[in-house]
Amino acid sequence: MKLSFTDHPKKIGESYLQHLLHALIFSFTSLLAALVCFIHGLFPFLFTNTGGDMIARLSDKITKRVKRKCACATSYVPMKVKSDGKE
Repeated sequence: MKLSFTDHPKKIGESYLQHLLHALIFSFTSLLAALVCFIHGLFPFLFTNTGGDMIARLSDKITKRVKRKCACATSYVPMKVKSDGKE
């Protein structure tokens, strides 16, 4: 089996280091959003919109990257959000 650190990044128009940076930012943001949602679950009066807003922004960024024809996410369909931010 051939492993390449550059095949996938090239397919979406990035270098290995650019792809690594984006992956680290996405993972850090996801971890932070999970922590915020956990705290909100314990204390509903804290972070009432923060976790959802973080996830929505991250989803928008990922959706824009998917449009680069990333082979790993061709079946992704973004969720529709009403203009008031509620579902």
